Amino acid sequence: MTHFLILTAIVLRTAAFLLATIFAIRYSRRRWSISPEGRAVMSWAVVVAAFLAFVDANNITAYFNNYLPHGRLYVGYPGQLQLGVLLYFCIAYVMWRHNVLLTRAIRSARAEALALTRSAHPTSTD
Repeated sequence: MTHFLILTAIVLRTAAFLLATIFAIRYSRRRWSISPEGRAVMSWAVVVAAFLAFVDANNITAYFNNYLPHGRLYVGYPGQLQLGVLLYFCIAYVMWRHNVLLTRAIRSARAEALALTRSAHPTSTD
C-alpha cells in the first residue's frame, strides 16, 4: 500500500507540474504583464511549476534509490539545498505580493463604496 501511495503522489505531482507549466505557457500568450493581477497569476503558476518539479525530482530519486544497489544512484544533486531555499523564498515572495494586491483591492473597494455612499447622500450646507 505504501508503494502505491508513493507512486500515486509522484504521478499526481507530475500531473500538477505539467498543468501548471501548460497554464504558464498558454497564459504567456496573453497580455498578462500589463496588470498587477496578471503578473501575480503568472508568477504563481511559474513558482508552483518550479516547486513541483523540484519536489518530484527529489522524490523520484529517493524512491529509486531504495531499489538500486548502494552507490548506484546519487540521491542528492549539486545545488539541491540551495534550489530548495530559493524556491521557498519565491513562494514566500509571491504570497507576500498576493497579500499586498489583496490589501490594495480591499482598500480600493472601501474607498469606492464610501464615495458612492457620499454621492448618494449629499449633505446640505444651506
